[in-house]
Amino acid sequence: MGQERGINMHRLRVFSQAVKSKANKYTWSGLFIFVLGVVFIAAGVSLSRGVYYSTPGLLIGLGAIIAIIGLIRIAIGFINPQTPEDLPPSPEEELVTNAQHTVAVDELFEA
Repeated sequence: MGQERGINMHRLRVFSQAVKSKANKYTWSGLFIFVLGVVFIAAGVSLSRGVYYSTPGLLIGLGAIIAIIGLIRIAIGFINPQTPEDLPPSPEEELVTNAQHTVAVDELFEA
């Protein structure tokens, strides 16, 4: 029981560290990419003179795509798994549970 609790605490610690790492990575890079997309859109709008089928239209379209990618990265950074129990069992945990269910060969052939 104590060993199982130690494994669960270790998994919970690793899980929370992975969630923080993912949030830092995707949230900040998503914000940067989103701002870059908005800058492209602003440059396209400022260069346009009512005609959007040339370079300004290309900048606006490219900026919109970049901004959408940034929003998706921000969403990935904020979305977290529900609980650590949703994770598949680790190989260490499988060894502990399988060791509890082992049967000796002599017990199989007792009549």
